[in-house]
Amino acid sequence: GVVFVHGPMDRGAAGLIEKFRNPDFNVAAFVRDATGQGQEKLAKLTQQLEDCASNVDQELQREIIACHEELLQNAGSVNDLDSQLGDVREVVEALKGSIAHVRGDILSPFSTVRQRVELLERMQAVNVLIRKLLRFLFDARKLRTQMEAPTKDFSKAAHTLHELETVLAEGSLNRIDKLRAELAWIIETGARVRKQAKEDLRSGTKQGNQMAVSVALQVLFNLKCLWPELKRMLAEMLEEFANAALSAGLSFQQSMDVNLQILATQMQKIHALDELLRSKVDPLTHRGFAAALEEEGVQSLVKYYWMEATAVLKVKLSKLGQDRSARRALLADFPRYLALFNEALDKINLAGRGQQVLRGAEREALHNTVADLRNEYLGESIRRITEPVEMMLPERLLNLVATSGERMGSSASVGDSVTDELPTAHDVRRYMQLLVAELERNECCPDSLLKEVARSVRSSVLLFATRLEQVVDSNCLEVRLFEDEENLRLKSSLPMPSAGHARNARLFGIAHHALVALKETVPARFQASVLTQQVQSTLQQTLDLVVLPLVGSLKRALQAAALRLSLHAEEQNLENSP
Repeated sequence: GVVFVHGPMDRGAAGLIEKFRNPDFNVAAFVRDATGQGQEKLAKLTQQLEDCASNVDQELQREIIACHEELLQNAGSVNDLDSQLGDVREVVEALKGSIAHVRGDILSPFSTVRQRVELLERMQAVNVLIRKLLRFLFDARKLRTQMEAPTKDFSKAAHTLHELETVLAEGSLNRIDKLRAELAWIIETGARVRKQAKEDLRSGTKQGNQMAVSVALQVLFNLKCLWPELKRMLAEMLEEFANAALSAGLSFQQSMDVNLQILATQMQKIHALDELLRSKVDPLTHRGFAAALEEEGVQSLVKYYWMEATAVLKVKLSKLGQDRSARRALLADFPRYLALFNEALDKINLAGRGQQVLRGAEREALHNTVADLRNEYLGESIRRITEPVEMMLPERLLNLVATSGERMGSSASVGDSVTDELPTAHDVRRYMQLLVAELERNECCPDSLLKEVARSVRSSVLLFATRLEQVVDSNCLEVRLFEDEENLRLKSSLPMPSAGHARNARLFGIAHHALVALKETVPARFQASVLTQQVQSTLQQTLDLVVLPLVGSLKRALQAAALRLSLHAEEQNLENSP
């Protein structure tokens, strides 16, 4: 308990007691301060401490005397506590005996077994290391034999080298000092074999030496680095293609020829490499070399390189097309440049010896490099073959017909003005010549351009026929000469042809000239794609719109006249009969 001092003491001793009661009392600081006050103050402090100790001892004795009865009462339970402690000692002794029994029967044998297991593990590790070492030394001797032979077989040496490098990668033999020289020689030999295989692969691919390429592929396959090395070589070829200049201006075609020549040559070499790669099978594992590429997601070297090369070509053309003058030059001769692409594709396919090297997907990838230019060119082509229609039959003329109400009868001056603005036969023939010129311009690209242009030509002709029909005066399609058509009673004054009739006759002639010009002007090779059934029926529909109502009225008049003559002949026969 806490000691309270109630006896008489001086102020210094009381102050010391208060310091000792403070929870933050620091003994080291107290001693440091006391020793630093000088000899006299230190002696006085010592006397105060002795007085405090004496007073505290006296107070403690008084407290013990005051609590004597309570202490005697608590001492009565000491015997009970002693008996309980005796029981605890017996339980503890029994527990100690059980633990000793467990240690003797279980833990000691377990410790022995564990030591033996550790020893066995160490023996097994040593055994494995010795076996590995023996195998390593055997392979090392075999590698030396293979490398020192007069005719080196690098493919077998590569197989042995890969086994040695696999052991070295585990790191268990690096700590053996006796093997350091052997390890250095193996590392040097691996570098030399790899370097030779890389050189043979590149030179053999470049020169078309199938034997050198075959050996290099076998070496790289045995070293498990076939695809990484092929990818590195393709990257070098791609860099060569990317570095080929593609300049604008007059030298564009020449530079494009150079780029496509490089691409075609590279593709022929890669196709030969790809064919060789697919034909090779490892004689030891009976695993195809192509499987090593398929594991990396590469189905074909040709497809892989073609996609990469077309992406590079697209970037080069995009940079070139950023210049407006260069872009205009590209659009002006776009069919010719696209024909160069097709020629390069055909040249590459010739290397397949009857097999198609580049299929539809690869052709589409090449054409996608100029997709923006192609779309822009086709837009210009549509404009060139549509502008003549806009000039011969402009919107202004159609609006004039629609707003003047000529379909419900209009003045002769308006009708004459419309007729005067209609195209002539020369205009129609010139229009057909422009269509043929557009077809011939794109004839060099039958699949990529000519089909689209032929479709645009058909649309232009249909637009021309549709606008002709819109200008037809439907109020002047027939000539009414009879007051009573059934009785063939003519009008007292026969009507004169109006401006609407003249315009319709002019439109009939235009449609007829257009149909004839199409058949005569369009070459036979374009007839099937341009002069389709839809085009002919649309132009014929325009002709029928003008002439059929007039022919119909004349037909009805002739039929009525024939009927009247037949009836008159019957009456005459009846009168002359007896």
